[in-house]
Amino acid sequence: MAEHVDQDLADTILVIEDLDAKPYQIDRMLTQLLHAGKLEKVNGIVFGEMLNCMQHQNQGYTLEEVILDFFDTTTFPILYGFPTGHTTHPNVMVPFGVQAELSLGTSSTFQLLEAAVTIS
Repeated sequence: MAEHVDQDLADTILVIEDLDAKPYQIDRMLTQLLHAGKLEKVNGIVFGEMLNCMQHQNQGYTLEEVILDFFDTTTFPILYGFPTGHTTHPNVMVPFGVQAELSLGTSSTFQLLEAAVTIS
């Protein structure tokens, strides 16, 4: 995850993924985004699988619990475990700047609504 975000994230679905980061480090990165005002107008957040993002096996909590606690008062959808970036599943590439839709419910979906490139 980028430690410095200059982009305007208004009306976006923010995709975050990392590998081997400890939950407190992810919490710190999210806190930085929050204090910088970057999360005020996002339409949703998609987290990758976040492989090996734990302090130790018996830490008593999961990164998913840290994220749910962090965003407990938000109204936008949050999807956790999407197979992008560092993943154990086939990697779904998520290009920057394309229109996308995130909906949660009995059947959660995150889909790209346009192609990242066109060939003429």
